[in-house]
Amino acid sequence: MRRQILVLVVATAVGCTARPVPYQAKAATEGDVEVCEEGECAEGEVCFEGTCVGTGLVRVSLAWEIVTDLDLHVITPDGIEVYYGNPEAAGLTLDVDDCVGGFCADPDATHVENIFFSSGADRGEYTVFVVNFDGLRASDYRVEVVTLEGDELATWSGSLPAQEGATSPAFAFTW
Repeated sequence: MRRQILVLVVATAVGCTARPVPYQAKAATEGDVEVCEEGECAEGEVCFEGTCVGTGLVRVSLAWEIVTDLDLHVITPDGIEVYYGNPEAAGLTLDVDDCVGGFCADPDATHVENIFFSSGADRGEYTVFVVNFDGLRASDYRVEVVTLEGDELATWSGSLPAQEGATSPAFAFTW
């Protein structure tokens, strides 16, 4: 089954964060989830941890298990940061933002964020880090960087404390 990701509208009046939903990013709505399997995603997508994500020339994918709002950040060789607040720039696109404001597509599933590179992305060294946006819970995470051809450029994992804004060490890869 393919995981369908819809836009989540979070009202700040119920105590959620005032974080904006990413432009054209797939953000989750609880209860409307289909999990993908290999070969079920649309052209230009791949199944990563049960979610169809964009591939582009390169994809940087974040996965975690705890219901908390982790955010993937990628900084280009020119210093442009792509994340939920700047979801499309310099040939990079944030296309999946699974958890927003403490709500996830499926609280029992693996949660995902994904940034992919189009043909407009520059070659060079990229920096990647993860932020526990809301700090609701501590969480382990893992990141993988994979080319369109399936070559793994980098993988790493870590843990973030239950602290709003807690940030992972920065990791770099060259493409």
